[in-house]
Amino acid sequence: MHNVFYRQLLSADYNEYKRIRLDSLKEYPNNFGAIYEEELNSKSLKLEGAIKFTNDANFAFGAFSPEETMIGICGFVTDLRQKTKHRGEIVHMFVNTQYTGQGIGKKLLQLTIDKAFNNNQTEQIILGVVCTNENAIKLYKQFGFVEYGKLEKYFKTGSQYFTQLFFNLTMN
Repeated sequence: MHNVFYRQLLSADYNEYKRIRLDSLKEYPNNFGAIYEEELNSKSLKLEGAIKFTNDANFAFGAFSPEETMIGICGFVTDLRQKTKHRGEIVHMFVNTQYTGQGIGKKLLQLTIDKAFNNNQTEQIILGVVCTNENAIKLYKQFGFVEYGKLEKYFKTGSQYFTQLFFNLTMN
């Protein structure tokens, strides 16, 4: 899709972020740790600070349709503790189902990695992904992410468990 545009999210984008976050939980309930009802009733979502008070260590990128509807998102958050601020995490990676397979997730991930490693603080990027999310795993591996761990029964929905894989990418 040639008319998609990308940009870092700003405070004014928060409501669109919340909408797409809820969409992601409806479309792929098994791929995320939160459930729709939790996020719907939450006073603050994980990327709120990264969007409303963006800086080089906490931010999010959005992909937008020509009508300026957010169709994809990729967030980055850093723990600001002294011993861990060299490491950040990719969070809430999602592309609306009707736009998948068009390179949008790849572009969002590239923008996020580039900004993260250009901040003179980030040396390592980590992320977690449900082992059944094969497309995401393939994408992360294309970017050089390496699996460093796996935790069986990481998420539980009713009586069904999901294994979480953990990946990292180190600055060259």
